[in-house]
Amino acid sequence: MSKNKKPVVAESSLSNERQKEEARKKFHFFLTQVRFLEGKLLTVVDASYSDREQREAIKSLVKKEVRNWSDWVHQLIIHAVAPSEDGGIPPSSSPEAI
Repeated sequence: MSKNKKPVVAESSLSNERQKEEARKKFHFFLTQVRFLEGKLLTVVDASYSDREQREAIKSLVKKEVRNWSDWVHQLIIHAVAPSEDGGIPPSSSPEAI
């Protein structure tokens, strides 16, 4: 074997790590955009409801759904987990289980 050849296994794992890092960067950018949209939606809610209690309840619902959705996308992008038949994340694909 010549001195210039590197082990294929090391290159393969390095390439895999680079792909994971790229996926993380893309997800971070995506998540930043989702958070921006969430802020815009919450501003619309603020302007739409005069009753403070109702406004806070709606904002809480919007935040919860945005977070649930972004967590679902995180599972798909980072962990390559297929969604369940109902469109949700399968229970066994929580971040702790992966």
